[in-house]
Amino acid sequence: MTALRLKSPAAGGLYSAARRIRDWQIWTLPVLPQSYISAVIALAGGAVIAVGLSVQWRSLHIAVFAALLACGIIAIESTRAVKEAHGSLVRDLQSVWYLAIAIVLPPFYALAAPVPLLVYKLWRQRGMVVYRRVFSNATISLAYGCAAWLFHSVPSAIAGTTPGTGTHVLAWTGVVAGCGVLAWAANVGLILLAMRVTDRVTRVRDMFGSREGLVSDLIELTFGVSLALVVAINPVLMALALPSVVLYRRYLMQAQLVAQARMDSKTGLLNAGTWRREAEVEFFRALPARRRSR
Repeated sequence: MTALRLKSPAAGGLYSAARRIRDWQIWTLPVLPQSYISAVIALAGGAVIAVGLSVQWRSLHIAVFAALLACGIIAIESTRAVKEAHGSLVRDLQSVWYLAIAIVLPPFYALAAPVPLLVYKLWRQRGMVVYRRVFSNATISLAYGCAAWLFHSVPSAIAGTTPGTGTHVLAWTGVVAGCGVLAWAANVGLILLAMRVTDRVTRVRDMFGSREGLVSDLIELTFGVSLALVVAINPVLMALALPSVVLYRRYLMQAQLVAQARMDSKTGLLNAGTWRREAEVEFFRALPARRRSR
């Protein structure tokens, strides 16, 4: 009887966990996108485990990793009250921390960095679609893991662990920028492929090819390269970059919400409310000219 009473709570916990898994929204997707999303998540998880088994733990690496994650958490907290725009690629400037981690630390840290930030974000921000957030972080893990592997494969005469001086720092910065572009392309490619298998009428240009989106991506890349350079010189200097990243993150996320509120999600044109406001503004601007003409 004692054994049965001990097993009963465990059985209840397993049953509750099984019900939660069965209620996940990912099971409502068609087979193709469900399989693709599951495969990417499994690949990222397997890469973290496989690389983690061979990593050499150093206290300095752990301290820098924790500090950069803390900066990422501060950035999340600074915009926790700002809702994320839906229906497009969300640009939240988190990649600047991932790029710095990929450059100054071994590849394992770049693969693992999205995990604690994902857990924190799910805990602090309610109402998010969990499988989408997990998938997005899996693509980030793979993208910046590849960027880290590429950077650390470059000979130290060109890049290396320290930027150096003179022409070496220029070459170092160029390699970092190239790795950032690779991570961006890999991340966007994996996400856009998921969008295509989910909705075949999705236009790639509408999702990320706009001029405003490309400018935002370019600014995000320059922030990431600058932060990586600062942290490589001295990790303490990351405190100087944090306020700029936080302020621009708030501006960027609010600008995306304003743009989304002005546009119709189906047609891509200004919605009725925006058309009315624009017409009213033009009407009142034209009033003085009309009065003068009379």
